[in-house]
Amino acid sequence: MIAHKCFMFLAHKYCLKFRGEYVLYFGQIIINYITGKIRPNAIIPALFGVTILAYYAGTMQPDSSFDTLTYQNYYEQIGKSFQPFGVENQQFEVGFKILNILANQIGLSYGEFRLIFFYLSFFIILLALKKLDVNLSKFIALYSVFPFFSDVTQVRNFLMLSLVLFGYSFLKGGSRKNFVIATCLILIGASIQSFGYLFLIGLFLLRFSTTQLRQILLGLIPLYAVIAITVKLINPSIIIKFIAFATQISGRKSFNTEAVVSGVGVTSAIAYIIISTLLGVLVYIITASDQIGNEKKILLALFLIQFLLFPLIMVSVTSFSRIVRGGFVTVLIICCNKKLNKSKQIFTVQSKDIIFGIVYLLGMITFDGGMFRHSQFAEYLPYILHINGY
Repeated sequence: MIAHKCFMFLAHKYCLKFRGEYVLYFGQIIINYITGKIRPNAIIPALFGVTILAYYAGTMQPDSSFDTLTYQNYYEQIGKSFQPFGVENQQFEVGFKILNILANQIGLSYGEFRLIFFYLSFFIILLALKKLDVNLSKFIALYSVFPFFSDVTQVRNFLMLSLVLFGYSFLKGGSRKNFVIATCLILIGASIQSFGYLFLIGLFLLRFSTTQLRQILLGLIPLYAVIAITVKLINPSIIIKFIAFATQISGRKSFNTEAVVSGVGVTSAIAYIIISTLLGVLVYIITASDQIGNEKKILLALFLIQFLLFPLIMVSVTSFSRIVRGGFVTVLIICCNKKLNKSKQIFTVQSKDIIFGIVYLLGMITFDGGMFRHSQFAEYLPYILHINGY
């Protein structure tokens, strides 16, 4: 069982002492995993699990990573400034700045702000998953082990993706009103983290049929493998110009030129090919169903946007964390969709489960376990679970 292996790996890796809060963490995983098997429509266990996860994400020590400490310093600068909108940070968008200003005006401490921030984000995700007919307990159980730990280290990105997902869930209705609501939610998410604007492309992808979207995905899988193999041979100046353009869109004024010029090593390229190929193949297999409704088309369009960004991720960032924070969560949602799992599959259920198991374990070992490129997330994990620093 995938879940059992995940539990044993984490317990052995960090020698957990089962205090009360650890019992809650592992207890909600077990409860949700079992509930997902026997009562896929249950809500209460998933709500309990989300409450626990939001608590851990919101109470992570600010000084346990560069990002969390930066967010705290920014929040405190706004609180001390007579002109909070004048507080500059080239990486933070106007929506995130407004949230910080409002929280300061209310009188919240940074710890309270962060906790409320994550509770809000998680409950938005839960609402979106409910609208998309996802097995909530199954999703929460699997998500809790991976990629929860890598996902919550990026505050702005997390809320942005939750709003984008909520927006896409409204597209299920198909009405003009729902389309407007979805667009507004995506734009609000983009005001928190600028990469959210790219998800507007998905609104146009929905004009294609599901078959056409699957054909696009099938064509991209080998194309990305070719890119991964040949990227070191591309003129670095071309890559730099391309990344500079994407950097401006993302709201950043600078990027690590040296990291781009250095290219991608052989090990990284192989890992990239394996991860991107398996993710693409898995989505292609699962979406080959006869389910009625447009959840499949919506989730496929959402994944395609993230999949289109994979080459950019590969040449601009030496870590594969961006793939985890985007593509894998959508894959997990697709795998936990009740209609897609009930419908007759062109491919066997066994092949789908085998590929998902490989992707899931590879991702967990890669990021939570820190067995690839000295994953920073492996360093964050004990701080998120309150093993270190408390």
